Amino acid sequence: VPQPITVVSSSASDVHASLSASGGSSLNGPAGTVLPIEVRATGDGGIALTDSLVRFAVASGGGVLEADTVRADARGVARTDLRLPSRAGRVLVTAEVVGTDLRAQLVAMALAGPPSRVVATAGNGQSAEVGDLLGARATVVVQDAQGNPVPGSEVHFTVVTGGGIAAPTRALTDSLGVASALWRLGAEA
Repeated sequence: VPQPITVVSSSASDVHASLSASGGSSLNGPAGTVLPIEVRATGDGGIALTDSLVRFAVASGGGVLEADTVRADARGVARTDLRLPSRAGRVLVTAEVVGTDLRAQLVAMALAGPPSRVVATAGNGQSAEVGDLLGARATVVVQDAQGNPVPGSEVHFTVVTGGGIAAPTRALTDSLGVASALWRLGAEA
């Protein structure tokens, strides 16, 4: 069960009141999934601001909130769900108690999901003499089901027909989901 997103910063003109995350740490999830967001509004002496209206908004990074205005419960907790965007990246959500100076910023990271496909991006369709090294590296990008690059994926380069050798035979994708290898043609034409 995902934990609620953590408040990065909050401010209030009344130092005895606050709007803060109700638990957990910064939340990450696969792009396109739903994450819970919870904030707790408290007044003087830590007393819950029961029944107060909390307005949520996606400030940057995309995503959709289930509800943008939520009434706090008996503990002062207001909850909504955030559907992360299909593209990986940082999402900034703001929360404010309506009619007050209580504000918070919450951060979530939409992460690439598991590898779903490998796409050739360079080095395909080359020709050279038998036994020669091809001029361009065979380059691929590993993507999740949403088309996000997947860093840290192991790619195996294997010559299927015609002989030859790829080097390296295994490579990890970089931060952009890219891996590449040199290709020396075999003795077969």
